[in-house]
Amino acid sequence: MVVTADAHTTMQTAHERWFVETFGRRIGAALPRLEMPATDEYAPEDAWEPFKAIYEEMKAHSGTRAAHQLQLQDISPRLAEVTSSAIFMPGLSLHELGGSPVFVQAFRSAVTILPTKTKPKKMTLLGSDGRQYT
Repeated sequence: MVVTADAHTTMQTAHERWFVETFGRRIGAALPRLEMPATDEYAPEDAWEPFKAIYEEMKAHSGTRAAHQLQLQDISPRLAEVTSSAIFMPGLSLHELGGSPVFVQAFRSAVTILPTKTKPKKMTLLGSDGRQYT
């Protein structure tokens, strides 16, 4: 659970730290209202109000229309550290390459978040052939 004391020790990315710093206290304060009603006349819809407010704030934060970039180190520190891997470049066949495989050498540090409903990510991979693949 993101609001427990040990959540602070398991956060790995800047975004996880931002989320806990921004919403952790409010989520932690709202959870007991769901688990244990404050009154005999419990209204579940009232217990959900803090979560609805947090959701609306998160939606407003992520609802920007322009594409924006994040640093790969903030999203996945492990991918940011990849160098000279034995991972075949996705989407390439040996037949197209004349039998010589291309491996992922590294990932570019910037990841573009596209402004669509599903928020797909656009990454650039550096190949062992020296080319960039998107």
